[in-house]
This record gives sequence, C-alpha cells and structure tokens, in this order.
Amino acid sequence: MVEREARAVDASNQNHPIVASVHTLAQTALPELVKASRGRMWPGKEHVLGTLVKLCVVCSSVMSADHELQTIPAAVCDILLKEMKQGEIPYRREVVKHCGTLVEGMGLDVYSQLSGPLLQLVEQFGTAATKSPVLGANAMDIDDDDEGALKRPQQLMLVAAAIKTLQLALPKSQHLSSDEAGRLAGTLQNVAHTGVWNTRVASLECLTALLKHCAEDGPTKDLVFSVGMTSVLEAVTACAAEGKYVSVRTAALGTLEAVFGAVSSVSSDSRAAEWPGAARSVLDLFLKDPVPSISDRAKELAAGI
Repeated sequence: MVEREARAVDASNQNHPIVASVHTLAQTALPELVKASRGRMWPGKEHVLGTLVKLCVVCSSVMSADHELQTIPAAVCDILLKEMKQGEIPYRREVVKHCGTLVEGMGLDVYSQLSGPLLQLVEQFGTAATKSPVLGANAMDIDDDDEGALKRPQQLMLVAAAIKTLQLALPKSQHLSSDEAGRLAGTLQNVAHTGVWNTRVASLECLTALLKHCAEDGPTKDLVFSVGMTSVLEAVTACAAEGKYVSVRTAALGTLEAVFGAVSSVSSDSRAAEWPGAARSVLDLFLKDPVPSISDRAKELAAGI
C-alpha cells in the first residue's frame, strides 16, 4: 500500500504526508537493514535481503533527494554481490533474484559491476548442471540415487535467475563495450545450445535484449559485429529444431526477430552481407512449426522483411 501511494505522488513535494512518511521510513529502516545484511550468513538472511531491496525500491525517489541516503543503493549492490558468492544454491538464487529486483526497480546502471560475478555463476553452474551422461539432454530429470542429480534443478534455476538479472542489468544510459557484448553473447549462445528448457528460454530472451541493445549503438552500429551473428543464428537454429518445448521455440523466434532488426541496422555494411540470407534460412524452420502461434508469427515476420 505504501509503495502504491508513494508512486502516486510527487516525491519532490516534501510536505506531502506520504512523501514524509516514506522519507522517515527510509531514514530509520534502511540503515538498520543494511547493517543487518552485512557480516556472516544465518538462516533466513535471504528474507532480510529481500526486505532491504523492496524498501530501496519503494524509497528510491526520496533517497535520490537525500544525500545521506544516496550511497545506500551502491552499498546494497555490494552486499548482494558478496552474498551471491556464498551459501547453498537456493540461497544464492534468492540473492540473485533480489539483485534483479533492485536493478529493475531502481533503474540502476550497474552492468559493469554485476556482469563478472553473474557470468561466472552462469558458466560455473551451467556446465556443472548439464555435464551428466546419465541425464543426457534433460538435466531436469532426477535420479533419487544420484546426489548430484538432486542438485541440478536448483543449479539450473540459479543459472536462469542469473541470466535474467544480466538482462535486467543491461545499461540504459550507455552502451556495452565490444568485449562485454562479446562475452555475454558467447555465454548465452553456449547455454542456448547446451541448456535445458528454462535456461534456454532465459538465454534466448537475454540474447534478444542484447541484440536490440547493440542495434541502438549510435550511427556506426559496430557493436552488432561483436556478438558473433553466425553463432547466434546457429544457437537459434538449434532451439528452433527443439521439438518438445514450445516456450523454447517461441523464445528462439523472438531472438530471430531481433536478429533481423540488428541486421537491418547494418545493412549497408559489407561485413553483414551474408546475414540476411542466413537468417531467412532459419526463418523457414519456424514457418514449418506445427504450433500455429509460432508459424503465424513467423509468417508475419516473413511478410515484413
């Protein structure tokens, strides 16, 4: 209720009773929650972190106007970065999700700060969760006699959460460097190839957002060339051929739409000469999809290119 009412009023009006109440709440509760969130781990700490993040989002407008509170978002980011590196998988997943909530709710530009630890989680647990000759292509299956298999669903949910947070953290006021875009694209392409349905969907959705981000890179659009478009199309092709999960193929079609957008933004560059034909070849797979929601959307895409 406080959050809804706080959004409905002008935060610059310090005399408004709602703004004054939110400001008092921020001044009294936020420092104490920050203090409680530091230090060692203890059972239930993830709930305190969640409350801290939620309160930051609710109080974001008043924090920006109070110099004593302006350092709290950065402090909370530091706390979350530390916490996502320790503890059991379910705890770390909750911390990563809280991080995404903070970034999205406050509109923070902290990709350079978050990307390294989050990509490390994706690379570490994505590999661990899918390296199983017993489970084969479906690492979400569980063998009660296999201790490692019992951990894999949690690991995969952590990977999906980390990818979603990376997507939310893509910069709003500036662009990634070529190295940042290349590393993120490479990691996402690998997950799209080797992951299971939930991590594949997350990686494809993030790849879609990355392609749109790159296509907006000023007049030269050089960032588009850093993602490895041929590899992107190979990942989309692999997911388009996935016959079990409609959600994977739907996300893959969304990525292909972003590919066409990115290709269009660099159409005058000779380096992209082969991309349109390659993308149309992948589109043919979606045109033949047995699910109408996918094939009809593919027809609309074909008609617009």
